[in-house]
Parts: sequence; C-alpha cells; structure tokens
Amino acid sequence: MENSRHGASEGEHLPLMAKKKSATRNSTLKRYLNAQIDTRRADVVLIICFFISGLTDAGAYNAWRIFLSMQTGNTIFTALGLSNLPHGTTKIQLLKSLTAILAFLFGALFFSTLHRTNTPRKRWVLILSFSIQVTLVIASAALIHSGNARDDSPKKPVRTLPDHPRVERGLSVRDGVGVESLWAKRYPWDLLPIGLLSFQAAGKVVASRVLQHTQLPTVVISVLYTDLVSDPSFFSGGLFGNTPRNRRIGGAVCYFAGAVLGGVFASSRYGFAGALWVAALVNGGIILGWFVWSENKVEETGD
Repeated sequence: MENSRHGASEGEHLPLMAKKKSATRNSTLKRYLNAQIDTRRADVVLIICFFISGLTDAGAYNAWRIFLSMQTGNTIFTALGLSNLPHGTTKIQLLKSLTAILAFLFGALFFSTLHRTNTPRKRWVLILSFSIQVTLVIASAALIHSGNARDDSPKKPVRTLPDHPRVERGLSVRDGVGVESLWAKRYPWDLLPIGLLSFQAAGKVVASRVLQHTQLPTVVISVLYTDLVSDPSFFSGGLFGNTPRNRRIGGAVCYFAGAVLGGVFASSRYGFAGALWVAALVNGGIILGWFVWSENKVEETGD
C-alpha cells in the first residue's frame, strides 16, 4: 500500500516538475531576448550594411534608374523630371523616384517608432527590425525573378510587348510616354518592389542611430568622406589605433565593393534579382548574429 501511494505521489509530481522546467526555460528565453545588446562591436554590422546599400543601390540604378538608399539622387531625379529632364524622362520614371523617396520616409518613421517604443537595443527588437527588412528584400526579389516587376539591367534579355515594336532605350519623350504606358499594363507591380526596398533601406539608417554609431550612416557617403578627411587625427594612431577613421574607411570600401558586385550582377543573366538574393542572404546572416550577440552586462546591472 505504501509503495502504491509512493508511486502515485511520484506520478503526480512529474507533470509539475515538467511544467516548472518549461516555465524556467521560457523565462530564460524571454530574458535573453529582452536583453540589450552590447554595442561595442556593432560597428561591424553597420559596415556590412554599407555593403548591402551599395549592392542594392547599384542594382536599382541599373534596373530602374533610381536609388533605394541615396535619396539625394532621387530628389534630383524628381526635380529634373518636372522639366522632362534628362531627355526622354517619362512620368513613370518620375513616379519611381517619388515612390522611393516617400517609401524611405515612411520606413524611417516606422523603424524609428519600432525601436523607440520597445527599448531601442533589445535583442528581439533588432531581430524583428532586420527580419522585416529581409522579408521585404525577398518579396522584391521574388517579384522581379518571377517577371512581375521589370528589370532593365544592361545584359538582361530585351523584352518585347505584344503587338508592339521592339522596345529600346533612348526613345523620345513622346514615344516614351506611350511605351511606358504599355509597360505599366504589362508590369503592374513595377512600383511595389521600389517601395518595399526603399522602405527597408531606412531601417539600416535608423540602426546606425540606435547602435550609437552615427559616424556610420550606412548610406550618406558624402558625409562619410567629409568626416574622414576633415578628422584632425586622420594620420595618428598608426594602422589600427584610430578606430573612427578605420570604421569610416571600412564603410566606404564596403559600399564600393557592394556597388561593384551590383554592377557584376546587372551585367549578368541574373540581373537585379540575383543581387537582391545576395542582399537577403547577408541580411539573414546579420539576424543570426543578433541571436548570439553578447548582451550589455553593465546596463543590465544598473537596471
């Protein structure tokens, strides 16, 4: 009898022990995801983001004659487009530039709000932010790869419209409007990937503020060059002793390398979609990095 009661007692305790272990595991995971990450090496992530920005901007310019991250260029394109400049600029091209600018603004608002309302440097917030970015990149790559959005990269096959002469570059404004109208019917999703990609590009700029490395804006190369050469300590610190200088050089080199690779894809049969798949892969690596990134022990102790 005693043995049976003892066995029944153990049987009752087993589910309770399992529940406690599960609760402990969930509590540990929740604490881990809510921890604020250590920003001391986060500059590496931002330098990688420069590579992604260069890759996607170069690809977008070859495919659509707009930029995704560099809104200075899009602002100039929009301003010139109001005067139908450069020669042959169409209303659709003007709309592409405007779409990129507006999407970038909404993206900056969205990502800054996301970080501000959920404690900026929490692990799960950074994972979510970059997960949204990679999702939008993948969706855009799929749209282009499937042929639902246009890709005018130099060596992509020149597409022809049904019952319409072969479409070439350099059309007159009058002809261009007609052709763009036909293209709009053939590729109704053209503006969607532009909007998605410009929206997610803002997330990387916001990340540079969140991670407290404002000298690495991930897109504004003109400012980066200025800060680099105007730094009075540019020649001091030896090869590795001047960290701000080395960060800026790393950002500029990675942006250039990304743009070169974007040109390589644009000149190949893979086109812009190929560049976007690479960008998605690199973004995915950043997300995995946030999962294992060390947390800020000092800040946690002070809480």
